Amino acid sequence: MIPKKITRKNLLDAIKEIDPDNIPSHRKIKKYYLVHNNEQYPPKYTISLANKFANGQELSHKEFSGGWSETNAFLDKRGFVIKGL
Repeated sequence: MIPKKITRKNLLDAIKEIDPDNIPSHRKIKKYYLVHNNEQYPPKYTISLANKFANGQELSHKEFSGGWSETNAFLDKRGFVIKGL
């Protein structure tokens, strides 16, 4: 489950930390991507990093589900654009 304490600002801080050319291989875009300033970011990885800013540590990708059931809906509600490959 994604912690409700994660804000849009936390997500933007996480995006600033992500180097699109240096994303860990196991965290790369698989099906959907978040679009911000014409760059593509992996939604689950973005949320995992955002948790560092909200709660002090990176959130394990195993603690929440991907796709529209959780991850994409969470980002969409916070004003982010999600697209599919």
